[in-house]
Amino acid sequence: MVFWVAVSILAACASGVANAADIVVEEAAPVSAGLPAVSGINGKLDVGKLQFDFDEDRFDNGGVYGIGTLTVPLSQSFGLQIDAGVLQMHDDAHQAGVGGHLFWRDPAQGLLGVYGEYTNISGEDYAADTASIALEAEAYMGQLSLEGLAGIDHVAGRNMQNEGTSGRFEGRIAWYATDDFRLEFGGGHRFDDSYLTAGLEASLSSVASNVSLYASADFSSDTTTARAGMRVYIGPMSKSLKARHREDDPQTFLFSGSPAPSGSPPATQEMQCVEGQVRINGMCERIASCDEFSKYNKDTNKCDPMNI
Repeated sequence: MVFWVAVSILAACASGVANAADIVVEEAAPVSAGLPAVSGINGKLDVGKLQFDFDEDRFDNGGVYGIGTLTVPLSQSFGLQIDAGVLQMHDDAHQAGVGGHLFWRDPAQGLLGVYGEYTNISGEDYAADTASIALEAEAYMGQLSLEGLAGIDHVAGRNMQNEGTSGRFEGRIAWYATDDFRLEFGGGHRFDDSYLTAGLEASLSSVASNVSLYASADFSSDTTTARAGMRVYIGPMSKSLKARHREDDPQTFLFSGSPAPSGSPPATQEMQCVEGQVRINGMCERIASCDEFSKYNKDTNKCDPMNI
């Protein structure tokens, strides 16, 4: 069901971009009419906390991340954005990624572009490389935005689920309750799992109009993924949140999706320990070496003193 919701929203986005002259609310046209795809060179710094919670307490994990973006105009109608980020997991694994957007946009109508992404995650017992290519689309209708992404992921790794190639879809409806407060709802399908998503972003306009706080959560059949953090927009200071979203940098997709290939071992099989290791509390440890005055305990992987 969620899969088809995401596909339907994406189709609506693409249709909205192609026919935006018929659907754009008239009062929005004077605000953005004639503006370029990107108002000028700008950037964004995103710092936040990410948490994965799996059903049955299976491999819960999370971490902190930072993502930086740089957006530049290529012409009146086209722009380019580069994303780069790092994610440090609680289990000492780390993930790094880069993304790129090449897009057409009319701030009075919508956006249509191509998105590519590469991420690498490395942990003690798992690793993966993920490459993605997708189409992204947005349609602007007054205080509403329809946003979608459709493409494919390819995952290659060690002790990872969802290896191989699979579809990636996401659709959102965003409503700006005010020009500085955004609510979003939607759904998607990634890594063979469908999910619903909800989130918000609020500009701290009373303190600094280029700083916002955000939170979002994805809900799938066996996973909840939550994010919260702060964004600092680098560019014109006196600009609303809605204007920044439609005139400056597009959405950032790094470390998004539920679930991400972030070290979750397959539910139906355990990670295999290599020769010289033993599995203790779900992890592989080197077998302890005991001397002649101690006895090896296979349950704890420790050497217990012998009673003489």
